[in-house]
Amino acid sequence: MTIFNRFFFHFNNKLTYIGPIKLNLINMKKAFLVVLMLSSSLIFAQNNISGSVSDEDGNPVPGATVVVVGTNTGVVTDFDGNYQINASAGDQLTFSSLGFSSQTINIGNQNQINVTLLTSVDLLDEVVVSGYQTLERRAIGGAIGTVDTDEAFKTQVTNAAEALQGRVAGVT
Repeated sequence: MTIFNRFFFHFNNKLTYIGPIKLNLINMKKAFLVVLMLSSSLIFAQNNISGSVSDEDGNPVPGATVVVVGTNTGVVTDFDGNYQINASAGDQLTFSSLGFSSQTINIGNQNQINVTLLTSVDLLDEVVVSGYQTLERRAIGGAIGTVDTDEAFKTQVTNAAEALQGRVAGVT
């Protein structure tokens, strides 16, 4: 670049003098915009976090939920207790499952987080399983019957309905 091109700006085949100070300000603005665009992509980058969830004995916990705190982003662990979720470096993950106490972990710069959930028996209350949903016993307005499974299987039965027949009201 010659000195002539450095101080003059070519516009519509006309030369306009812009001077060295104005040229430096234009270059600084361009450099600032480039740095701003690159840094914003690093700040908002999502990492693929993976790992596994297990219990105190090292057994996988299938169906445990993994949620990014403060968002609606969450996944459920597979049959082997493995998960994958997208989250930023400053986020926190909450791991929870029925019968275990929840755990919240800061991601930091980790790409793999393996969690061991501790058993929490006092969190469990009586649970009633209906045909369509799971409810707590105190939330049901209808009749509930209880069957002792040892008694139900003392006789020879071919299906579950026969095992309940005569032991629960309304089952014939």
